[in-house]
Amino acid sequence: MSDANDTPKQSQEAAPDVDKGQQAAVSDKAKKPNFKPNKSQPLASKQKAAKPSRVLPFVALLLAVCALVGSGYVVMQSADQQQLLEQRLTGMDEQLQSAFNRADVLSQRLQQQAAAEAQASRDNMTRLDRFDEQLQSQGRRLREVSTTDPRDWKMAEVEYLARLANQRLHMGRDVPGAMAMLQAGDKILYQLNDAGLYSVRQSFRRDIASLQAMPRFDLEGSFQDLVAMSEQIGGLRLYADPRFKEISEPEVVDTVEKSWWATLKLRFSNAFDKLFSLVQVRSRDIEIKPLPSEADAILLRQRLLLLVEQAKSSLLLGQQQIFSHSIERLSWHIERNYLEHDAKTTAILAALAKLKGLDIAPELPDISRSQRAVADYIELEHGLKKDKAELPATVENKQDPAADVPSVPKGEAQ
Repeated sequence: MSDANDTPKQSQEAAPDVDKGQQAAVSDKAKKPNFKPNKSQPLASKQKAAKPSRVLPFVALLLAVCALVGSGYVVMQSADQQQLLEQRLTGMDEQLQSAFNRADVLSQRLQQQAAAEAQASRDNMTRLDRFDEQLQSQGRRLREVSTTDPRDWKMAEVEYLARLANQRLHMGRDVPGAMAMLQAGDKILYQLNDAGLYSVRQSFRRDIASLQAMPRFDLEGSFQDLVAMSEQIGGLRLYADPRFKEISEPEVVDTVEKSWWATLKLRFSNAFDKLFSLVQVRSRDIEIKPLPSEADAILLRQRLLLLVEQAKSSLLLGQQQIFSHSIERLSWHIERNYLEHDAKTTAILAALAKLKGLDIAPELPDISRSQRAVADYIELEHGLKKDKAELPATVENKQDPAADVPSVPKGEAQ
């Protein structure tokens, strides 16, 4: 019985391949003659009955493991597919969001483009309206020109001269030019010989008188003086240093003719002068200035030329303060650094003194009265002509009242 009990335990621990070998061994033993007693026959029958019961659990376990592995694989595949699907959905959401963003940007651009086109169309319409108005005004002017006489041309010339005189006075400060233009306009008014132009000529004469009362100065002459001054600056002579004097050579004395006392006195005097020429006594109260070098002289000359150019520019622009400051600085530098008794220095200082009291920016009068008077006269005259042109048409309409009444047929009149 122990052998029979051990045999099932070994069969349960062995692999399926070992069971097949055992079955083959059992079949061989069955073929051999059995000399054992009948007690072993029940054991063999029990082993044959136990073999099917050991195989079924193993098969069931194997099937369960396979099912578990298969289900795990299916679960893993489904999880991977779900993750991949989620990634695809996320990518599609991002693409869709970017598409929406692009659509929004495109819609904004389209709206901006539409607004720009609408604004451009409005601008074009405004330009067209302006061009239409200009064409209409040009047409009116052409019609007016076609109906004008030489007297209108003369008045237009007078108005142009008055406007040009005002511009020349205030833009270029050209008093003689403005006066000449006003006088030319007054001459044209005199040649027209019209009593209605009395107030216009009066305005012209008042403006001419205000220009004549202005203080005048020679602008071109003052400018040429500054040009000549810049040419003379290079020839000015600087001050010599007063601290060093030229040492005169000692006189040669004939010792034969003079006495020994005179010779001794002369030698003592020469030695004393030589000693004092080597020794210099300086006072602490006096400021010691360095000697001017050649570079300092060139720098001073360039500074003077720069001041002259500044004075010329301010003279042409009518800047009184800058002009006066430039003239004062020129005088100060020349008096401080150059010889006073030199002829060129004296001439330049005299020219600067003349320019120093010059008023280059006098107050300008108002000469716009003549221009306003001419414009008012032309407007009044054109208004009268227009009224005269419209008057005959209105008179004809009043004289022919039947023109507005419709004609009645003869049958209805009867």
